[in-house]
Amino acid sequence: MKKNTTILFSMLLFFMFWRTVEGQVRINEIRSNDDSSDDIEFIELIGIAGTDLSGYEIYHVNGNGDSEIFTHTIGAFVIPDDGVTDSEGNALGFYVLGAGDFSSGADESISSSLQGGPDGIILYDESGNVIDAVAWGGVGDISNDITTSGSPEADNYLHEIGSDSDNDNSLQAPNNVVGDNGSGWTYEVATVGSINASQTNGSIVIISSLKTEPANHVTSFNATGSVNSVGLTWTDASGTPAPDAYLIKVSDTDFGSISNPSDTNTEPNDTDLSDGSGALNVNSGEESASFSGLNETTTYYFKIFSYTNTGSDIDYKTDSAVPQGEATTLDTPDIVLNEFLADPDGDANGDGSTDSDDDEFLEFVNTGTADLDISDWTIEDSNSTTHTFENPTVLKPNQAVLVFGGGTPTGKFGGAIVQTTGSLSLNNSGDDITLKNNSGIEIIWYTYGGTEGSSNQSFTRSPDLTGNFTDHSTADTHDGSPFSPGTRIGGFPFHPWLEITGTEGWRMLSTPTSNNSYDDLLGSIWTQGSSTGANYSGGAPNVVTYDGTTFNAVDDLTGPMDEGEGVLVFVYSDDNHNESEANSGFPKILEMAGTENSGTVTPSIHSGSGGEATLVGNPYLSPVDWDLLDKNNLTNTVYVYDHSYGTPIGSDVEASEVAGSYRVWNGSSGSLNDGRIAPFQGFWVITDAAGSASLTIEESDKVIGGTFYKEKIDEAISIHLKAETDKMFNEAFFSFNKAGQPGMDSFDGLELTPLDHDDYLSLSTETEGILLDINNLPIEFTEALEIPLHINAFQAVDEGWTTISEEVSLTWPELKNIPIEWSLILKDNQTGKTVNLKETDSYKFLSAGSSAKIADKKPFHPLIKNPLQREKAPPENRFTLTIYPDSKNSTNNDIPDRFALRQNYPNPFNPTTNIDYEIAVQSDVELSIFNVMGQKVATLVNESKAPGSYAVTWNAFDMASGVYYYQLNVSGVVYTRQMTLIK
Repeated sequence: MKKNTTILFSMLLFFMFWRTVEGQVRINEIRSNDDSSDDIEFIELIGIAGTDLSGYEIYHVNGNGDSEIFTHTIGAFVIPDDGVTDSEGNALGFYVLGAGDFSSGADESISSSLQGGPDGIILYDESGNVIDAVAWGGVGDISNDITTSGSPEADNYLHEIGSDSDNDNSLQAPNNVVGDNGSGWTYEVATVGSINASQTNGSIVIISSLKTEPANHVTSFNATGSVNSVGLTWTDASGTPAPDAYLIKVSDTDFGSISNPSDTNTEPNDTDLSDGSGALNVNSGEESASFSGLNETTTYYFKIFSYTNTGSDIDYKTDSAVPQGEATTLDTPDIVLNEFLADPDGDANGDGSTDSDDDEFLEFVNTGTADLDISDWTIEDSNSTTHTFENPTVLKPNQAVLVFGGGTPTGKFGGAIVQTTGSLSLNNSGDDITLKNNSGIEIIWYTYGGTEGSSNQSFTRSPDLTGNFTDHSTADTHDGSPFSPGTRIGGFPFHPWLEITGTEGWRMLSTPTSNNSYDDLLGSIWTQGSSTGANYSGGAPNVVTYDGTTFNAVDDLTGPMDEGEGVLVFVYSDDNHNESEANSGFPKILEMAGTENSGTVTPSIHSGSGGEATLVGNPYLSPVDWDLLDKNNLTNTVYVYDHSYGTPIGSDVEASEVAGSYRVWNGSSGSLNDGRIAPFQGFWVITDAAGSASLTIEESDKVIGGTFYKEKIDEAISIHLKAETDKMFNEAFFSFNKAGQPGMDSFDGLELTPLDHDDYLSLSTETEGILLDINNLPIEFTEALEIPLHINAFQAVDEGWTTISEEVSLTWPELKNIPIEWSLILKDNQTGKTVNLKETDSYKFLSAGSSAKIADKKPFHPLIKNPLQREKAPPENRFTLTIYPDSKNSTNNDIPDRFALRQNYPNPFNPTTNIDYEIAVQSDVELSIFNVMGQKVATLVNESKAPGSYAVTWNAFDMASGVYYYQLNVSGVVYTRQMTLIK
């Protein structure tokens, strides 16, 4: 057939994009230029014996831009077995085309002659596919159309070799006929019809390693949707040639949007489906793949293409029906693994003993806004299923579920659902933690190593729910404990959950969540006196708010609660109208749905001429720090009513029938735990002058766990007094600062009458005829300060109280940073006795009693106009505390002359106790608690301390009953005492 040079170049270029065929014949030797005539010019082909060359064409083109030299079509010819084998053991033979006058040894001849170059030869099969191509003497003009890029093993690869000089030698291919780019060809004496000088029998390579497209597609192609991922499975394609690999293409639109891949380009992996499409290459034999990081509840469409070869030689199978599948991702359950303990070194499950298996635990939390049913879900480690959740197990929003390895879990665990299993098998050397739903779909998978698994403490997210895992002791908000099962790091519940203990009485409450009604908060307890939403519309109202003058019943309990609003609730023991039914008694559990309030909260504040009170509340699920709240025209003192404050720890609160008291705080002194206001807690604020007042509560005011972000005032001067009988106690405080006055000031705290009508003990100071719980005084004074002190025991009687005679122990648990020049003298005005507070630590006396009812002292009632019933000063004060200054502007601390560790009080205790200690010189101080096995269970102090007297409280709510030891280590000197916890 006729071909000109332009057609040749185009065909060679076209061939670079043509499907390859498995070549069985190659150009092996060329002699194109002799030293005189053309009687020695020939072209030699080498191929597998039995290959039929009939119809193959040899095309010779002049590389100088001239027209074609000749085209020869091979006649009926089958390659013979010439006694030569290739590298795979195939028998080989030769075909020789003589040119010009060459005839000896030729299988066919033509009259046309060859040229010295630049020239080229192309070999076509009977279908016109390019099999091989050789150029010699330079490519000349051929370089405009012929490229040597690609794989040397490709059937279309151009072998470019050197010049054929004007003598009788020939150009000869090396052993690797198919894989050489031309550089291996040599110029040797002709070897017509036999192997070349550089070839070795048995080592010749003429078959390309490239394959044609795969014979078949895969079968059983399936797509399965999971959480944010889709898994794919299939059975490998069969037949010859088998695929080398597969290309999976995906779209989130439809199958029609997935285009077929092109044989000229390898499609790279694209696992980012944010643009709606992607691709993944998978080796043959793997038979599975997955795409992750997908959108929820989205349908994805997949096609899988078999292919052979790589690069520009890649050959995709796109004919017939390409396998396809679709799957929809699941709605991701809002649940996280928040904490786990693999190496217990303490009684995590609260059953009274430490066990390496029983005290292991896993903590999962529902972070969604709806109930989550995890019934029959499973927990697995790297080897087996270790727990199946009971049916039913339904988590409320923000509720935790705890799984312990065993034992008998004892405790509240923040309202978490608690389950046990035979063994969690959490290996200390590292393990997998896998949570699967009841369909076996993986929801959570986490792997930890030996460091996390053998640290004698839990591994927890910091911050809770969203942070990275870290040791519990190094978490941002840890409270010193080695674990916090069922609660946040600081010991507070995950979901809005409050346990009310004790007895019937008034509680000051608020809601930490948004879009809730009074009934949402109080639905689990008895309510009355409201026309809508109450259990009983009659009776005295037990849910009341305050309008600035009067308490008012909440008439519609289905109405919304405002964020930051406080409400007074009388909590009855009975949950039903019939007291004999089973729901009576304490504790009561309040659980809320909804989302935690967020952002800045500014409750409405009652204002006027000064002294107005407003009942507000903590709007968050975490405590807030009173000292951080933004207060405008308000006193610096906060008031929180505590139903159980006033009954000594360890006493039977229900049997004692003792009224609660107000906890107060003014920024440096008081009984309200450094001003921390708990979730669900309502509190009083009072204006300090005429004019508009405001209170701003921000999320940055939160106090998580035991960590306070405010700067502590270690230099603050304060006095803590405590009066105690065998069944009740009360406290009073003195603070000293530059704003202090001998009379009333903004840092004073009022002594308020209890809300509950029960017996109580009152300890207060007096200023300007007003009884104070906190008396704030100037830090600088030249004349002695004489402060009246009142201590009275009250017994509840019908419609009021009388005073009773009780043996009272008056102590001063803390004299903090008292200047050494000051003298503190307490005088009993009844007996004339005086006590130097710096030289002794207590004073006992008998309080005065009278059977006469106190005329102007009435029990609290929700419908009276004076909500803050201030205690009125008796005509005479039993005691006087005189503070004598020896010099003006004295700021030196009262320095103890020795180190001391005092006996804790109360002892025995449940669950909190106080520990006092004294530091004589600046020292590194560590105060720790140990169980009877010598294991450290808590560290209360670990810092450098200035000289002074200190007190710290230990809350052992999560500890088992028994004997404990507390140890003070001061710069290497150790002091140890024993105490007893009784629950």
